[in-house]
Amino acid sequence: MKSTLIVPLILFALPANADSPRTADGRPDLSGTYDIATLTPLERPEAYGGNLFLAPEEAQKLVAETRAFIAEDAQQSDPNREAPPAGGDGSTGAAGNVGGYNAFWVDPGNDRFMIDGKFRTSIIFDPVNGRLPTLTPVGQQ
Repeated sequence: MKSTLIVPLILFALPANADSPRTADGRPDLSGTYDIATLTPLERPEAYGGNLFLAPEEAQKLVAETRAFIAEDAQQSDPNREAPPAGGDGSTGAAGNVGGYNAFWVDPGNDRFMIDGKFRTSIIFDPVNGRLPTLTPVGQQ
C-alpha cells in the first residue's frame, strides 16, 4: 500500500527537480524573447491613490476604451491634412511628439495583466503610491 502511494508522488515530484538552463556563471538563463505588451501602466495613475487593484468591471472598461482608441488611431488619415507644426504641437500623440510611434509600431498589448486573479492598477507596487521614486542627486547626474 505504501509503495502504491509513494511511486506516484515520486513521479509527480521529478519535473520539479529538473535542472533549469543556467548561464556559464551558474545564474538562471533568462535569455530569449518575451512578450511584455500589456495595457497595465508602469506607474499607477494618481486617481487610483493607494489602490493596488482594479475591479474586474473597471479593468474590462479600460481595455474596451483602449481597444477603441487603437482602432480609431489605425484608421487611414487624410492625405490632404496639414503637416504638424515644427517641433510638434505639444500633445501626447504622434503630432505632438514628432517622430513618436503609434500602435502599428509599438504593441501596447491586448489586456491588463492579472496577479492572483486581480487586475493591477500599475506594474510598480513599491513604493506604495505605485509611482517611480524621485531620483537621488547621484541618480540625477
